[in-house]
Amino acid sequence: MNKRNNFRRMNKNNKNIGGYKHVHRIAPFYIGKLDKKKRSLGFVDPITDEEITKIKREVDLSYFTKKEEYNVQNIKGLNESVHISEARMGTANDGDIVLIQIVRGENLLKSEGIIKYILKRQRNTLVGVFQASKEFGFVVPDDKTFISDIFIPKKEVFGAKDGDKVLVEVTKFVNDRKSNSEGKIIKIVARKGENYMELKSLLAENGIEEEFSPEVMFEAENTATEVHEDEIKNRVDLRNIRTYTIDGEDAKDLDDAVSIEKKQNYIVHVSIADVSHYVKENSFMDKEAVKRGNSIYLIDTVIPMLPTALSNDICSLNAGVDRLAMTVKAEIDNQGNILDYDIFKSVVKVDRRMSYKEVQNIIDGNVEDEDKNDFKLFEKLANILIKRRTKNGYINFDIPEIEVELDEKGKAIGVDYKTRYFANKIIEHLMLTANEIVAEEYNKLEVPVIYRVHETPDPDRVLEINEQLEEYGVKINVQKEEGKNGKKDDGRFIPQKEYIRVLNEIEKKKKEQEEGIDLSKDSSEYIDYSHVSYLLLRSMRKAKYLEKNLGHYGIGSEYYLHFTSPIRRYSDLYTHRMISKYLKNKNYFKENNLYNEYESKAKIISEVISETERLAIDLERQYDDIKISEYVSNFDGETFDGVVVSKTNFGMFVNIGKEIEGLVRKEGLPEGMVITDYKVGQKVKVLVYEVNQELGQIDLKLVTK
Repeated sequence: MNKRNNFRRMNKNNKNIGGYKHVHRIAPFYIGKLDKKKRSLGFVDPITDEEITKIKREVDLSYFTKKEEYNVQNIKGLNESVHISEARMGTANDGDIVLIQIVRGENLLKSEGIIKYILKRQRNTLVGVFQASKEFGFVVPDDKTFISDIFIPKKEVFGAKDGDKVLVEVTKFVNDRKSNSEGKIIKIVARKGENYMELKSLLAENGIEEEFSPEVMFEAENTATEVHEDEIKNRVDLRNIRTYTIDGEDAKDLDDAVSIEKKQNYIVHVSIADVSHYVKENSFMDKEAVKRGNSIYLIDTVIPMLPTALSNDICSLNAGVDRLAMTVKAEIDNQGNILDYDIFKSVVKVDRRMSYKEVQNIIDGNVEDEDKNDFKLFEKLANILIKRRTKNGYINFDIPEIEVELDEKGKAIGVDYKTRYFANKIIEHLMLTANEIVAEEYNKLEVPVIYRVHETPDPDRVLEINEQLEEYGVKINVQKEEGKNGKKDDGRFIPQKEYIRVLNEIEKKKKEQEEGIDLSKDSSEYIDYSHVSYLLLRSMRKAKYLEKNLGHYGIGSEYYLHFTSPIRRYSDLYTHRMISKYLKNKNYFKENNLYNEYESKAKIISEVISETERLAIDLERQYDDIKISEYVSNFDGETFDGVVVSKTNFGMFVNIGKEIEGLVRKEGLPEGMVITDYKVGQKVKVLVYEVNQELGQIDLKLVTK
């Protein structure tokens, strides 16, 4: 089916797709992605400029142009999510790319929209429970936002039995809300009653394969299991330098190892597993790694980018064995300045495998240790690097992480804060330093690596977030360069120091409030400032991968990339491969006129892995939400002290502790009260009203005295 006919088919009833006919013809059209699950209601979210361009290439909009008498070139992207009521969604499903118009609201943050056209069905597979009948069956989707149940002809049952979790391919979408979609079962996800059913369903619905293909496994199983002498003859031998891995207690894929000494200045080695030595370009393992893009970490499950024969063995910098590495050696003075550095291939032998907790205990003096001096040096250097980096614009949001405890059957039995030690920051800032050094070096040498870029915040987005920040008594000041009208953001910009200033002001307000004599935590005037960082983070653009260097706003780096985790991120593996080519022949890209070819390849890969990263983050969040809601369901009807953390035109989100958030809908407010009567940071009392475990959603109700 050609693009035009497909577009017409999806929008067969587009005269009234959202249930409303009164939208003015010349109202602006916006393109975005429908999200029917994330926040208990429907939203159309912004997509990137690159995604918009791609959609315009894929979808023939001449039909739309003629129908609406509207220039396709005037279609805009969104700066902020727009609320869509169910009546205005038509037959669009979660994830669909749609065109909307705004029907009311002064700005996008407070607006409501109507879906006018479905541009692209984003998915045609989903997971659900099979209901068997004699001559046919139905699949009831786990995703309750899907427009209908799915009719399955008898010949398409695929051996499924009543109650099984299945993956179904939709072969015919409905064009109205009264019919059923049709499909065929293509996989049995789990038999009725199996453990970890939510996890299996989540992976299947998102097309995530836990197992590797036979071709990939054959390559992995035939990869060397130890380092041979002929592999190290052209490498720098660092086996005589005392070296450590410092990671989580349960980590098995150990990418990085560090060493330190202090003369007049600090001398550090950051050695990273040389994965590119084992994963050859265009091999089956390489192609699968590109496809996966990154490892996915889901509470107690890891979906690795590479088979465990590599990720946990020959590529992991395990203690006591020789391992091949790529090393950044840096000389750093007492002010954090990089005085000298070198980047080279090496062979290392890690002396000790340490956890963050173990290192922290040594630093704090809780235990005596033979390597205490080294760890104290790491601590001093990390403090120096943090001070230097903050001066250069590094923004430390310091947002707490939570962890969910599961029992042996995968059921959530607890939620708590994840302990974060200063030892974590030691490794974080050593890795940041290595990434910056590599990015600047190979940018100047014109080696076609993949960069990690983070652009400056969108000023309009910042101004919208300011509306809620001002309730905390702070705001981000948007500045403007003279004579920049007509350019990107009209010359408006937000220096990093603005975020740092706001964070410092909040810390000051917290301290003043805690020291207040007449103001207790039970006071109605008490403000909880602990969630300001989330609002600030929401004002930022998302970081992404790119073939060109644009710097990293949040870190405050002019040059930045990912180099330090090639076991679990393809960007790092690709960059290692480019560096290896350069180190072997410094004229490789110039002599062979290959720079443009590899830069084009880097561009394609950057788009792919930026998308796989978004998918991984979304999956991790979804699974966390599902398990947290499962845990909270044990407290149905119970009352909690909460804090208002954000407000929208449909309700407000309340944190009930340990970063667990639920929605108080505006319909559920006390009589006579409206959303604007409440402030972000305000303490409220709520009860757990309704929990949807499948969608990971928690509804709360305010409790009045």
